Amino acid sequence: MQLRALALSLVISVSTASAQETWPYPDDIPSPAPASAGLAGSATPNLVRYFKATGAGGARMSPDGETVVFRSSITGEPQIFAVDHQGGQPKQLTFGTGVSSYGFAPDGRILVAADTDGNERVGYTLLDIDGQSEERILAASQAFNRFGSFDETGERFTFANTSRTGDDFDIYLAGLNEEPQRVFEGKFGFFPQAWRPGTDDVLVTETRGEDGNLLHILDVSTGEMQTVFDPEETSAYESFLFNEDGSGFWLVTNHERQFAGLAFFDLAAFEETGDAESALAFIHAHDDRDVDQAVLAGGRYLVWTENEDGYSGLGAYDVQRGLKQVKLPELPRGIYGLSAAKDAGRIAISIRGPQTPGSIATIDLTKRRPAAQV
Repeated sequence: MQLRALALSLVISVSTASAQETWPYPDDIPSPAPASAGLAGSATPNLVRYFKATGAGGARMSPDGETVVFRSSITGEPQIFAVDHQGGQPKQLTFGTGVSSYGFAPDGRILVAADTDGNERVGYTLLDIDGQSEERILAASQAFNRFGSFDETGERFTFANTSRTGDDFDIYLAGLNEEPQRVFEGKFGFFPQAWRPGTDDVLVTETRGEDGNLLHILDVSTGEMQTVFDPEETSAYESFLFNEDGSGFWLVTNHERQFAGLAFFDLAAFEETGDAESALAFIHAHDDRDVDQAVLAGGRYLVWTENEDGYSGLGAYDVQRGLKQVKLPELPRGIYGLSAAKDAGRIAISIRGPQTPGSIATIDLTKRRPAAQV
């Protein structure tokens, strides 16, 4: 009892002393107050307008190219909306506490990741494109999940999970109606990426430092891992896009370069010779700026963004016509995010720029017409 009373008296003394102390610089202490955006078009714009501006973002194109889904916080929480690829009235598809990430499964359903009250431990569901039916494929838990990819049938998928140690990401294989099976035990960060068509092989990246990774190939049927790139100088490998027969893939990488470029990796040649360096060939790169992202539309049109003085430039090749350059319509200046239809020559572009906090355009690469503003 004496110890408890002593502890209580100490707490009271410290609290009283703290309350009596006054910070000598009261202007340093922020206090909530109503925000006014001022008048539109005034000579001195108010930054409140910038911070409160909202728009659509994170556009994802459906496999058939008919629908674009995007994220908006117009309701107060980040939710998914769907709209026709030519524009129209968007339809809200998700509700509740908000969506963490999303994309499309091969069958056209939307893969939705959501956590619980912002705890970053997501579970995954498959949502019909009309929002009327939803199937849980991976429940949220106390572990961290990172989705990998579906196989071409859409019946199997990979993901990384920390349930074994709490810190290390292992790789799991699961079916839509099957329990997940751990196929590889990782140390720190191993993440499944693209699935090679017609095989059990999955590209896997292993985290190195703040912005680099290694590249491996994992056979999910045996758990055998083969290293492709493990350079002495840290490099990054991302935006993996397999060609139709799985003999190779395009990627964005700064392998042995200062700036990232768009390259093709001849996987068939690598399997024959074991020489990864000779299997890698850059097809679009610069000595003064990065290629940021690449997508493949309809298995034919390879589209990329690159950094042009802080804004995004856009380019495209027709891979079925010997990398013939595709002429693209002009877009508003800004930062672009890309998504491509798997089975159609269409792309969706999320645009953030000086004139818009978030807009979406679509381009039909098979036709020469202006971009459609969704």
